[in-house]
Amino acid sequence: MVTEAGDRRSWLVLAGLTALAAFQPLGCEQKGKGDSALGASLSALLESAGPNVIVPALADAEAKALALDEALARLEATLTAGDDPAADQLAAQEAWRAVMSSWQRVELMQLGPLGSSLTALGGEDLRDEVYSWPSVNPCRVDQVTADGSYAKDTFFTESLVNTTGLDAVEHLLFAAAENVCPAQVTPNSDGAWEALGPDEVARRRVDYARVLTAGVLTALDDAQARFVEDGFSEALALDDPNTPYESEQQALNAVYDALFYLELSTKDKKLATPLGLRDCGETICPDDIEHLPSGFGGPAIAANLAGFRALYTGQDGARRGRSAG
Repeated sequence: MVTEAGDRRSWLVLAGLTALAAFQPLGCEQKGKGDSALGASLSALLESAGPNVIVPALADAEAKALALDEALARLEATLTAGDDPAADQLAAQEAWRAVMSSWQRVELMQLGPLGSSLTALGGEDLRDEVYSWPSVNPCRVDQVTADGSYAKDTFFTESLVNTTGLDAVEHLLFAAAENVCPAQVTPNSDGAWEALGPDEVARRRVDYARVLTAGVLTALDDAQARFVEDGFSEALALDDPNTPYESEQQALNAVYDALFYLELSTKDKKLATPLGLRDCGETICPDDIEHLPSGFGGPAIAANLAGFRALYTGQDGARRGRSAG
């Protein structure tokens, strides 16, 4: 009964967009903007989404990722000097929370280059290069820490997304000194972790986190370039002849699909699964909570709501997110 009530409430969140879509003509139609008041409103939404919402949100995330890199550099210097790292560790964790909060707004904007190459028109999987949850693997992150492969020039081309991005940085900054791998696998089965010792583990984790943050910055820069220099903002508004969308309806559907993250990920994966309401198999599944190491799950959901509101209303995602706290 609780699940049914929750499902009913969750669908109400997207009812407005459903109503808008229902009024749009179906089938193949010529590209262009409608002459009706509704068509003008939808055209304005599509014209606003890129320059007024997505690009500012990406720029905000990039600024905060730069601050994270600076905090990690200070932590690295402290560890190298052999000084007490506690204050710099806390500062780096706080910087991670800031960039993660910013990115959680962008999670609701996965269309075009930010979207999946398998499901989104124009998708390039750039989202996964920044943050890949729920595709995470803390043990694999510990293995990479131990073997030092993060320092290879080919690391990003040879690695899966579950060892890169802000989710891996979270583990590196918030995990306990021990690794999370079973005894039967490296770096426990070969004694590599124990041989490193706590100080070297701490140093490598920061080195690894800096490599990953550099990768995040590259992905954020690439994403902004796709929307600005490469013209995806215009493509979304059907002002670019190379747009992947055949009609205004199809472009609107892309926005709608991005907003549906609130249903499929925020509600179903971040809330329902840990609470044991779906895809759990137990009474509850606390290990499936997003941001378990940092305890950032609640603020992440709040940021998802801010991102939804920004894209839905066509307002600056970074500015609206800050005003929402």
